[in-house]
Amino acid sequence: MKKKIEMEGISGADIASAIMAAEQWDVEAVMEDLIYAEVVDKRYVKMKVDIEELRRQDIELHSFIEDRYDIGPMKGEAPPILIGRRSTNGLYTESLVIDGFYRTAMAVAAGHKTIEAYVPEKGTVYMV
Repeated sequence: MKKKIEMEGISGADIASAIMAAEQWDVEAVMEDLIYAEVVDKRYVKMKVDIEELRRQDIELHSFIEDRYDIGPMKGEAPPILIGRRSTNGLYTESLVIDGFYRTAMAVAAGHKTIEAYVPEKGTVYMV
């Protein structure tokens, strides 16, 4: 189900540039994920996404959150997570978290039910 869309028509190239500018860990792996997901070729909307639905759709995200007891609640504003195509067990799915595992875990620790996300305008299945 769709809820209020915050903004329409955000360029994937702009999102990828912002992610790469903020990246502090494994730049090569992040770039590989962005290329695989074809982020620069898509347009996105920024909207609230239900965290529990994210966890149901994305077993890697769910496992990450369950295994990370060291992540505390989110403090202040965090950039939206990015949803799109990612490979899981050799198969690809269009509705998985590409960037934002830690932000999602911090939102869970803070008790949030939704999180802001950049979602492709086409091809995803879950939105609040």
